[in-house]
Amino acid sequence: MNEKLAGAVTIELEQFLQALGVSTIEIFQPTEKAFPFGEALAPAPLTALTHAKVVEQESSVKVLASTGLNPVKSLYIIDPNQFPSVMGRDVRNINVIGSSHLANFDRSLHQSENSLFLFPDELFICELFYTRSKGLLPNTWLDRKLNLDNLTIFLPLNSILKDYLASQNLEAQVQFF
Repeated sequence: MNEKLAGAVTIELEQFLQALGVSTIEIFQPTEKAFPFGEALAPAPLTALTHAKVVEQESSVKVLASTGLNPVKSLYIIDPNQFPSVMGRDVRNINVIGSSHLANFDRSLHQSENSLFLFPDELFICELFYTRSKGLLPNTWLDRKLNLDNLTIFLPLNSILKDYLASQNLEAQVQFF
């Protein structure tokens, strides 16, 4: 037992008793019993909840990689502005990862070696690259769909997406207006 600590506690108790006007002081002896009052002095906190855990749900915003692609990280797209209307669900009912929903999602709390979270503005690069030559990418779907005279355009996609989306999947999903 720490004698200095016991002495300091005794002095505090004596001063407290004097402040209360108590004239007789009995000698207090600290106990070393584990259950001095029939209860443990340091019970395990909330042992009834040890088996409780957060209910994890499947992600509503995880990008499913194209067939044949096996990216190292799982990619999640975070868009609290568009997803509720597109999905027809409240932002609190769109699950991102684990039990975190889109309404209170904080990328800094979930970023890990196994996960990558991108916002819509991070899916595209800021510049549109093109060349003033037709057919620079011969027989590609991009050249066929655009059919531009004397111009070849490169899609302004973030290079990260090549690990998740195959060209065939992009062809089916990209629309030109």
